[in-house]
Amino acid sequence: MNISHKDLECVQRCNNDKALISKIFLCLFTCLLISTALNLVPNVYCLSTTSYKLSISGVEGELKDNVLARLSLSKYQNSGNLGPHLLAKYMDKAREEVTEALQPFGYYSSTISMTENRNNEQDVVEITIDKGPPTRVAQIRIECLGKGCDSPWAINANKSFPLQDGDTLDHRKYTNGKQQLITTALNNGYQKARLARNVIEVTIGKNSANIGLTLELGERYYFGPITYQCDFINHSLLRKITAQKEGDPLSPRAITQMRQLLLGTGYFATAEIIYNLKTAVSGKVPVTIKLTPGVVNRYGAGIGVGTDTGFRGSLEWYNRRVNSLGHQFDMQLQPSQRKSRFGGVYTIPISDPKKEKLSFIGKWENENFDNTESKSWTSSVSYDELKKNGDYSLYLKLLDEDYVAGLDNGHANILAPGARITWRWTDNRIKAQHGLSVTGALTGGNSNLFSDTTFIQGSVGTKAIYAFSPSWRVIGKANIGATAADEFLELPPSLRFYAGGDQSVRGYGYKRIGPKDAAGNVIGGRYLFTYSLELEKEIFENWGAAIFFDSGTATNSWDDLTMQNGAGIGIRWSASFGQIRLDLAKALDEDNSWRVHFNIGADF
Repeated sequence: MNISHKDLECVQRCNNDKALISKIFLCLFTCLLISTALNLVPNVYCLSTTSYKLSISGVEGELKDNVLARLSLSKYQNSGNLGPHLLAKYMDKAREEVTEALQPFGYYSSTISMTENRNNEQDVVEITIDKGPPTRVAQIRIECLGKGCDSPWAINANKSFPLQDGDTLDHRKYTNGKQQLITTALNNGYQKARLARNVIEVTIGKNSANIGLTLELGERYYFGPITYQCDFINHSLLRKITAQKEGDPLSPRAITQMRQLLLGTGYFATAEIIYNLKTAVSGKVPVTIKLTPGVVNRYGAGIGVGTDTGFRGSLEWYNRRVNSLGHQFDMQLQPSQRKSRFGGVYTIPISDPKKEKLSFIGKWENENFDNTESKSWTSSVSYDELKKNGDYSLYLKLLDEDYVAGLDNGHANILAPGARITWRWTDNRIKAQHGLSVTGALTGGNSNLFSDTTFIQGSVGTKAIYAFSPSWRVIGKANIGATAADEFLELPPSLRFYAGGDQSVRGYGYKRIGPKDAAGNVIGGRYLFTYSLELEKEIFENWGAAIFFDSGTATNSWDDLTMQNGAGIGIRWSASFGQIRLDLAKALDEDNSWRVHFNIGADF
C-alpha cells in the first residue's frame, strides 16, 4: 500500500482531533459531577439541623429588646431549621451585632462574652454583656448660618436641644434634636433650612462625645397676597377662619392648619392651597386657596334605648350653609318614653364656626318621671367660644314651663341670664390616661324682670382620671349645686336639683333622690351633692371591667345631708368615638333590686 506524505498528515490531524474531543468530553463530565455534588451537599447537610436556646444577661428593658432585635441568632432560636455552619456564622457575627445594638444608647465600651453549652439535649447559646460606662456628652455646639440667627429660638437652640453637657449620649434624643431644629426653622418660614453639618465625635477611651451641628437657614418666606377662589362664602369670613394674613411666616404647619380649619367648618368638600416659592417677591409668596362646596343638607335618623330615657328615637336636619355668611341651622326631633324634645338652633359664626359663634335656640320639651311631669318652651340666645382647654358660654334664656310635681302644680315664667365655663386638661378627650375637667355654671332671675320669682343658682362639677398603670385607671367625679330663692317652690322642676340615674347615683332610678312631699313624691331640692369613685381595668384590647361606688343627695338643707349610696360592676368597650358602658348597680340604702345602666360617650 502506498501512503503519501499528505495522507500521513491527514491521519495525524484526525488523531489529534479525536484526542481533543475526548478531553472536552472528560472536562464536561467532570464539571457535571462537581455541580451535582454541590447541589446535593446542602440538602444532605441540612439533614443535620440545630435547635438552640438564646440566653442574654447583663442588660434589661429597652437595651435587651434592641439587642434581641439586632441579633441574627434571635431570629432562628428553637426553629430547628438552622444548620451548624450557619449557627457558627451567626455566632461570629453576634459580638458585632450586640456592640452596634448598645451604641444608640450611649454604650461604646461594652464587653461581650459567649458560650455554647448542651442542656437537656438542646444547645444553649449564652451571651453575657458588660455594657461598660456610658459615653457622655462633653460638648455640644450648634452653629447657625443666615439672617435669622439673631431670633430668640435660634439663640436658645443650644439650651433647648434634648442633649446637654454631661448627658448620656442617646442617639434617639440626638435624632429628635436635629428634627426639632429643622421643624422650628420651617415653622418660622425658613422653608429651605437644612443641617449643613451634623457630627458626633466619640472618644471611646475617655467615654466622651462632642456634638457639632450647623444649621443653614436660607431665605425666609412670608405669606404674600392671599386669594380665595370661592364664590359661595363671604371672603371676610374665610379670612377669619384661616387666621393667616399677609406678612405671617409661610410654613408647612401654617398651610396644613389653614386647610384643616377650612375643612373643619363643614362648608367645603376640598381645600387646595397653592403656592410657589419661586414667585416670591422680597420673600413674600402669593397664595391661592381653591375651595369647592360641600354637601349643604345632612339628614339623620336613629333609635336607641337608655335607662334614664327609655326607648328613644331621633330625626335631624342640618343645613351647614344657609347663606354666603356661613349661617347654619340644625333642627332635631327626639321622642322618648320619659323625655321628648323638639327644637332648632340657628348659628351665626363670628369667626371659625367651630370656635366662636352666636346661637339662637328654640326648644320644646316634655319630661315625665315618677309623679312629676313638665312641659316647657325655651327661647335663648348664647355666645359660645371654644378654646383648646375649655368652653365658655354666656346666655339669656326665657323659660315658659307648665308642671306637676307630686301634689303641687303650677306655671312658671323665668327670664334668666347665665354663664357656663369649662376648663379641661387631658392627654386624650376620647379615652384619657390623665385628665381633669372643672365646669362652673351660674344663672338667676329677678321678679322685677319678667320672672315669677327671684333666685340665683350655681353649680360646680369636676371629673378626674388617673392611670397608675397602662391597664388600670381611677375615675372620680363630684358635683355640688346650690339655689337661693325667695319662693323655692315657685321654681319649676327644670330648675330644681335631683340625684339618681346613669350620670348621678347608679342603683337608683332617674331623679329618684331628693326631698319629698307629704305623699312621698320626689319634688326636687335646693342643694345637690354627689360623688363617684370607679376603678377600671383593661382586660384585653378595647374591653375592660369596672367596679364603682356612687353617693349623693338632693336636699333643702345642708344640715339634713342624708347621702344615698349605690355600688356595682360594669363592662366597658372602647371605640373611636368613646366608651360604651354597661353597668349593673345596687342601691345600698333601699331594698331595690339591681338596676342596669347604659350610656355612651367620651371621657371628656
